[in-house]
Amino acid sequence: MKTKDRSPEFEFMLLCLRDDIQVDGAEISRLRIDWSAFLDLVKHHRAYSIVFLKLKNISSYSTIIPQEIMDKLQQLYTKNAFKMLQLTREMGVLCRKFTENEVPLIILKGPVLALSLYGDVSRRTSKDLDVFVDVDDINKSIEILTDSGYEMKGEQLLDNWLIRTHHLSFIHPEHQSEIELHWRLNPNLGGTPAFKDFWERKNEISISNQTYYYLGNEDLLLYLSEHGSRHGWSRLRWLMDIDRLLKNHTINFERLQQILKYYKVKHYVQQAILLSNYLLLSEISVGISTIIPMGKSKKQLEKVIKRIERNHYSTESMDLKHDWYFFLLMSSGQKLHYVRMLFTPSSKDASMLPLSKRFHFVYFLLRPFFLVVRFMRRT
Repeated sequence: MKTKDRSPEFEFMLLCLRDDIQVDGAEISRLRIDWSAFLDLVKHHRAYSIVFLKLKNISSYSTIIPQEIMDKLQQLYTKNAFKMLQLTREMGVLCRKFTENEVPLIILKGPVLALSLYGDVSRRTSKDLDVFVDVDDINKSIEILTDSGYEMKGEQLLDNWLIRTHHLSFIHPEHQSEIELHWRLNPNLGGTPAFKDFWERKNEISISNQTYYYLGNEDLLLYLSEHGSRHGWSRLRWLMDIDRLLKNHTINFERLQQILKYYKVKHYVQQAILLSNYLLLSEISVGISTIIPMGKSKKQLEKVIKRIERNHYSTESMDLKHDWYFFLLMSSGQKLHYVRMLFTPSSKDASMLPLSKRFHFVYFLLRPFFLVVRFMRRT
């Protein structure tokens, strides 16, 4: 499906992201690409590593791509390669420390996902390292990170941070590596699987003679789908991940069906697969189409696609529209949990209006005011 909002630059980027398509000079001439706009688009969607490698072959025998654009793409590719190597090294150090302290650790994205889905850590971008632990190991995990020199970003000013948020962010002041420590995979959905369930279904991968654990294929599909939907699919990188996962990895459809039915998250995976099919022409297997009806919600899906194509950058107005769409996708129980959390005070409220602990109950009364203030700021 191609909409009238799809620019030549967006269309060409989609061609570059498909493994089975070889672009040539004739196609580039036909599209009449604005190369500056194309570069901005590729940078926003964090797709420059794949695009550079695809266009590198063309630039070796043709001058149709401006050398300035190729130089900038190569700079981005090289910078990302060094960043991923740094994250790989830091991942190895931290995983050894977690193992020594007997804390089970699952890597969510970063170098592990790059190697698993793309076969090379330099082909996927990551600004930080997302790790996932059992909620019972949170305090011990924080201690491991702080003992390793990491500092927490922001303060947890209220005692309800464990139920109000789903991760903590850390940064190392010397080498600037960033870590996100997760104990839930989605901040908005109640009743999500326990860590031990993910651990039992985990995958493992070996990098430089060290073993790392990451989500099983079915859990990874669910996690990537929820994550992309929650962020309005503002970056195609998330759909690229899903495309590679479905193309190169085996999905246990019986297990996937059980997970989707039990946790009522079928709509997120449905949306992700349909978007990947429309934009990247990902093949929908018989197994997927059997457990997920692919013909539904096409009208709503078209609206999401139009926003992706029209709003190349994640504008605030787009975020508000997708917040509402994301809410509509939830089950009744998930909506109830979302609304309950919406009116539960957070540390952001405490930072806006610091109060002593004995007056923290006031934050419940002021929560609607804080919501209005944030809404006005976004609009």
